[in-house]
Amino acid sequence: MRLLSGTWFPFSTILAMALAGCGPQGNPEPELTVKKTCPDHDVVARFNDAHARVPPVLASLGDSVDIPEFHDCQRLLEPDSANQGVKYGPHVAVFRLDGFHLGGAVAAAVVWNLDYPKTYGPLGITTEFACLFVDQAAEGPHARMVPVQSGQDCPTLGPTSSGVPLWVKREAPPGYHADDYPNAARWDFDPGSRWRQNIGITCGQGWCEVGHDDQMQTSGLLTVTSPRIQGRVSRIKGWFDQQLLAEPGVPGNPTLHPGGALGTIYPDGSLDDFATAAFPQNDWTPVAVITLSQASPTYANKLNLTLGENAVALCHGAVAACPGASAALSSCGATGDTWW
Repeated sequence: MRLLSGTWFPFSTILAMALAGCGPQGNPEPELTVKKTCPDHDVVARFNDAHARVPPVLASLGDSVDIPEFHDCQRLLEPDSANQGVKYGPHVAVFRLDGFHLGGAVAAAVVWNLDYPKTYGPLGITTEFACLFVDQAAEGPHARMVPVQSGQDCPTLGPTSSGVPLWVKREAPPGYHADDYPNAARWDFDPGSRWRQNIGITCGQGWCEVGHDDQMQTSGLLTVTSPRIQGRVSRIKGWFDQQLLAEPGVPGNPTLHPGGALGTIYPDGSLDDFATAAFPQNDWTPVAVITLSQASPTYANKLNLTLGENAVALCHGAVAACPGASAALSSCGATGDTWW
């Protein structure tokens, strides 16, 4: 993977948001390789690279459960009297259900609190598992967070008046149709001083933000100048991912904390039409743009990211054939089918 200008990184999964280092090297385990949808939690495992083996809590979520880009997992933001007023709270995943549609009888998402018994009061996340319902009413969409014993309960749990009522703001940019909205769920946040997390989810021909109350704010859309990042991938939130980037703690307190830089990654507008053949051998192909709202020495050093827009490109080929790639990083590539 190339993060222009000049620093190169291996990229073993096309446009994975994790942008993390490789795991232990050596011969891979022949029977089980693990793919994590949440850092530090084995949420999804793949058996023999052919048959998905998922925890029972996720087994009923449908075909998309094995595709991390449909879902989201973060440490949720909480107010803090120190550190510019914000800190990391519990680690929570949100999985959109395949059968959900606005006005239907199916829950919109499963919420899995991986740090239970920690809770997240602003969204009514008080148990390990909860079902998010987003319903249509005469006055507009409304939502409820319903605690359950298991995530398996959500696909079959009918509409209920129990749980914590939540506020919904629906966005429907003009000029887009139902098939322009991805079947996705995303964590968003209130950019005001309250630092509360919201859940964003596709709801019909629109995007719904679910939050604590009618004072909820939602993060605005940014202007991206790259001609490759236009249309739905920059105007509909389910297509991109955005969060405050973590910064290391100070000596004596190494705990990561939310930094001041807002990072956003946008896929190339035609990436969903790409096949392996669309990536010519031994050449760099643009696949994404990452924006930073302010400079961060941490991410300049780690990922060569600078203030503003940063292009991301992939090269499919041998180390010597991809200009700028380094043999020192080649251990992350798959034998005989290396990507940079």
